[in-house]
Amino acid sequence: MLIPRTIFMFVAALSLPATSNAAFKCESADGKVMFTDQPCPSNHKSESISIKKKEKSTYTSLPSNCSSDEVAEKVSIGMAEAKAYDACGYPDDINRTQTAYGVQEQWVYGTFPRSAYVYIEDGVVTSIQD
Repeated sequence: MLIPRTIFMFVAALSLPATSNAAFKCESADGKVMFTDQPCPSNHKSESISIKKKEKSTYTSLPSNCSSDEVAEKVSIGMAEAKAYDACGYPDDINRTQTAYGVQEQWVYGTFPRSAYVYIEDGVVTSIQD
């Protein structure tokens, strides 16, 4: 029968957890802190945290003009993201990590095993790995 199956699917859909950008900072009585997407246990101090979503890069997909050996020469820690892009062009790959603290990007120049990595947080180069 179609109606019981439809009702079952509707009830099943209602039981699925809703997705959200909410996060919680939970602190236990002994001072241990954890971050979670679920509400804190009742015996923990709780703080709601909003997660900022960063828009994807607006740079065009032009080939990079840096080899993996040149990245450390042309890009420096503290450099603005736009300046790093001007210095080395569009990376061969961009990996994004979203945490409770924000979004970190890893720009990859070159291919393994000859890759160089530029790490960017809040629009600023924070680390370079070659």
